[in-house]
Amino acid sequence: LSGGDGAQGASDLQLAAYGGPAYTMPSAVKFTQPGGTDLSFSAVPWKGQPFKSPPYYGLRGILWPGNGAQGVMADFTHIKAKAIWETPVEQQGTRDGLPVPPKEKLTATFSKLEFTQGYNLFTPNIVRRRPLRAETLVAYAGDGAGVANPNVEVGRTGWPVKTRTSEYQLAGPAVQVLGGMEWRFSPHVSLFLEYKLSCSAIAGDVKGGGTVETNLCTHQLLAGPAWHLRAPLAVSP
Repeated sequence: LSGGDGAQGASDLQLAAYGGPAYTMPSAVKFTQPGGTDLSFSAVPWKGQPFKSPPYYGLRGILWPGNGAQGVMADFTHIKAKAIWETPVEQQGTRDGLPVPPKEKLTATFSKLEFTQGYNLFTPNIVRRRPLRAETLVAYAGDGAGVANPNVEVGRTGWPVKTRTSEYQLAGPAVQVLGGMEWRFSPHVSLFLEYKLSCSAIAGDVKGGGTVETNLCTHQLLAGPAWHLRAPLAVSP
């Protein structure tokens, strides 16, 4: 996020990749279909499996204009969220026109409920940085908003596989906040460690009519390398 060829005042362009653990919090889910299915689940638990294929990862670029303390980031994050079947969840509404019990496992309704190819987030962000130790250790923080492009995978229990929804959709807005530390150990290469919270309001369309809606929020502890195409030494005032 800062760095070293002595070109004081020159802009720095940074490219980075990252990975790490990610935890998606339980969320309410709304599910509707023609034929009398209108269900609300109060707290569906999710698992992210960030180290299983496809893993959790991200790619980003940051432009620091004029080597200043504020930059512009373009961030892509691939996060998985797969419903946990084993835990009964509270629910209300109707399934195929009939009232449902107040609590049961998700398998009573779904054969598939997940975003295992990612509820992918594309967000422009504003980031700010401050050197802490000479030119090698930098603190930074940022926030931004963008869109979610999840792979919506929804199937009904007992229904043929061909009726299952499995497609990428532009499904809602996304926001995120982040903060971290960067260690600049050479003029053009650094390592960073970061905490990020990403949230997205997902409203996906279901094959044959209907929708699945939820608000997903994911805690992430990420790390990775960054490459600085230009390497000005110090942050300009």
